[in-house]
Amino acid sequence: MKRAATVLAVVAATSSCGNSGGALTQAAVAVAVNVPAAIVNREITGDCYGACSYGTQCNRETGYCDPIDERPAPPPRARELTLSERCAEALRDRTELSNELGPNHPTMVSLARVLKTCETLRENPTATTERCGGYELDVVMLEGDGLGPNHPDIIAARTRLDDCVKVATASFAP
Repeated sequence: MKRAATVLAVVAATSSCGNSGGALTQAAVAVAVNVPAAIVNREITGDCYGACSYGTQCNRETGYCDPIDERPAPPPRARELTLSERCAEALRDRTELSNELGPNHPTMVSLARVLKTCETLRENPTATTERCGGYELDVVMLEGDGLGPNHPDIIAARTRLDDCVKVATASFAP
């Protein structure tokens, strides 16, 4: 603390020397005063060192502002829906939303892709498609939302699909 007081005294003394440093001296004084003030404020309140900007929130453990995930986590399902149930859900959504949104709305285009995938999966029904087809519909829906192949949500959905197929294939193997 004695060292900080000495530094502050030197900075304050040099700031009174007119134009011998101007903006640089003012910046040094501002840093010398504001940084310790931010540290003291953090120690007293537990808040972040500075004010967090839009899209971030204070992480009280670190004292830094962390980005806020814009997508809320989906609510947990009581159980996984079967492919038939998911396809029926998509058909119901298309019926309910068609008049409201019109056929060219991105949601309607995504639902059309999902229903096309439903038809394809139902043409050759297997235990694996019934068990894992819902995951395939998730991928189709996310792709319909315009997410690219390297988007974390697409990667996660594809991983869930691949894992389901592996488990289903292993459980049906002789």
